[in-house]
Amino acid sequence: MEEKDQKALLEKVTAEVKDQLKEFVSKNDLTLALTQATEKIKDEFKGVDGMQKAIDELRKAAETQGELLAKMKDNTKSEPLTIKQQLEANGDILRSLARVKSQVEMNNYIGKTTVIPSAITSNFNGYVIPGIGQIQTRRNSLRATVNNAGIPANSQLTIRYMDQTTFTDASAARTIGQAAAESTIAWTGYNLGIEQISHMIPVALEMLENFDFVENEIRTNLLKYLDLKVEYYLLNGTGSTPQISGVLGATKYTAYSAPTGLANNVKYPGILDVIMVASAQIQNNSLYQPNYVWMNNYDAMALKLDKDEFGQLKFPNFLSANGMDIDGIRIVPSSLITANTMFVGDFTYDTLYGGGAQITVGTNSDDFSKRKVTLLANEPIANLVKALNTAAIVYVSDINAAIAGLTKGA
Repeated sequence: MEEKDQKALLEKVTAEVKDQLKEFVSKNDLTLALTQATEKIKDEFKGVDGMQKAIDELRKAAETQGELLAKMKDNTKSEPLTIKQQLEANGDILRSLARVKSQVEMNNYIGKTTVIPSAITSNFNGYVIPGIGQIQTRRNSLRATVNNAGIPANSQLTIRYMDQTTFTDASAARTIGQAAAESTIAWTGYNLGIEQISHMIPVALEMLENFDFVENEIRTNLLKYLDLKVEYYLLNGTGSTPQISGVLGATKYTAYSAPTGLANNVKYPGILDVIMVASAQIQNNSLYQPNYVWMNNYDAMALKLDKDEFGQLKFPNFLSANGMDIDGIRIVPSSLITANTMFVGDFTYDTLYGGGAQITVGTNSDDFSKRKVTLLANEPIANLVKALNTAAIVYVSDINAAIAGLTKGA
């Protein structure tokens, strides 16, 4: 752009700015706007002849206009404008200058560096999400379904109990004057050993002294995984010391068997039918009342999705709306239970004795010289399903086979 063109353009911009100054309501506002406009002109027309003259004209025009406006309007004192307010108030002026920028020779424009986040290096600030993420574990659900009892002090690590061994019932109608029939009864005492479940984590004192979250994390996880292991042995413990007697591992159950009249006599049976037949097996000739079904998560879902011969979901009047309560028996899904198997039982006859999990802190071997301590979690436990009550729990070792055994032929 030739010099004469630049001068003409400067005069045009000056005239536009003068016109814009008429819109300001006070002398203070005019002065502020004038300062902003002149600074922009200096930046955009650096080195152009006549620039200072244009600025002087703007100042004079602003002063004249300010005197006129002061007579016409209430000259209320203005507060200093924020950057945002200045940009909004002078939008037209800035747009005019922006149009000028594209017309000025590139060698007369000094480029500005934009500040972006990458301009900050070695920044250690930021938003810290509270809490520590936890590795997923299975849901601990079986332990709550059995009786839970404490272990008193000075237990000698032994639980002693007594059961009836026999009762010969000779009760009968008696002729007046004749002797009553004589019944007999016998008892047997038993001992049940209290076992220990434990695990530990050694940790350097420097970790405990300098990282606040470490001790709580270690304690929380020691207790959580200890509880999960207790439930594992509640199901799978072999009963051979140091393992407790688990329902499955120590065979504390009665095998499922469809009674006569139901075997091969049910049309379109499903998991629901097997549960009801197992319940009947438990209740027959006993005081037991089934309250829970332990089954695999996927089998529990299959129960909900069970359909009749028309493809419609089964919904008998003894099944709850969520499909998890069947005639007063609560479904308890657990990944501990092997798929295609389940336990139906009156679990009030299974008692898990526990002394409460505790964490102790101590040193081990050369821990003292290495400034280490060991956090150890331990719980004394014992599980008791009495031999004369194993009929309270029925184990279905093959759900599909049980369904097939109920199916009525054509």
